[in-house]
This record gives sequence, structure tokens and C-alpha cells, in this order.
Amino acid sequence: MKLPVAVVLLLLSGCITRPVAVDPRAGIAVSVGAMLGDSIANVLINRALTADAALANPDSVYSADAEVVANGEQRTEAPRLAGLSPGGRLLLGSSKTMVTSSLIWGSIEYRWIPGAPGQTATSGYATIIVAHLRDGSWRVVHLHSSTIPPPDAQPPTPPDTTGRVGG
Repeated sequence: MKLPVAVVLLLLSGCITRPVAVDPRAGIAVSVGAMLGDSIANVLINRALTADAALANPDSVYSADAEVVANGEQRTEAPRLAGLSPGGRLLLGSSKTMVTSSLIWGSIEYRWIPGAPGQTATSGYATIIVAHLRDGSWRVVHLHSSTIPPPDAQPPTPPDTTGRVGG
């Protein structure tokens, strides 16, 4: 069986590839912005954690209206991370950050090793948000941390939702 010439040409034309123009610069601006944000995040988060370990209040790390919560309590002074006490050192565990051109979100696992004998080490998790503010600066706008209770700790008593008063 012979195929008409027009059908053969049509089938062959589907096999021809056309070069697609690719701009090698595509995505570079986004990558540079993400790299810059990641560098800024590392500097600010390091400064915040270093200051907290020293129980110092760092200038220019937190925004004026930063929301800082440690174990459910709002904090405005060092230590801002839950579980820290005078003396000791802060050890960082795993961390993860996500970066956009105007916002950096991160989660950090940490452990506080107290400097005084008889105190126990404390483990905690923190989430941190660093934002690019209108004045062009980058600042921590949110830090939330919680300690991990020891394995033998009693679970908290749930609140009484029955509305009964007394026992």
C-alpha cells in the first residue's frame, strides 16, 4: 500500500524539531534575591541567637513591633528563647529556612546547656520570621519558641470546659 506524498510529508514534518530560544539569564534575579535573603537571614538569626545566649538585647536585630513568644509568654527582653538561663551555651541542631525576596521563614532546633552544676539541659524548637521592612532594613518580626518537656514530665492538666465551679 502506497501512502500519498502529502501524508508522508505531514508525518515527517512532525519529526522535525525546532530550536527553542533559552535565555541563560532567566531566573538569575530571583536566585540573587534568594541568595541575598539567605545571607541576611543567616547573619540576623546568628546575631539574635548569639545575643540570647549571652542574655543581651541586640540592637537592630528585632523590629520595634516584633512579636516574641517563649513557652506561651510574650517576651521583650533577653532571653527571648524558651529554656535559656544565665550562664551556659546554646547548641543548634537542625534548622531549615525558606527565602523569598521580602520574607525569610525558618525553624530551628536547639539545646541549652546550663553553666551551673545541678541544672539540666533543655531542648527546644523555634520558628523565626525575618522581613524586609519598608525602610529597606531586614529585621526579625516574629520569634516563637517552646521547650520540649522531659520524657518523665507529667502532661499539663486540660482546662475545665464544663463550666462547673469547684470540685
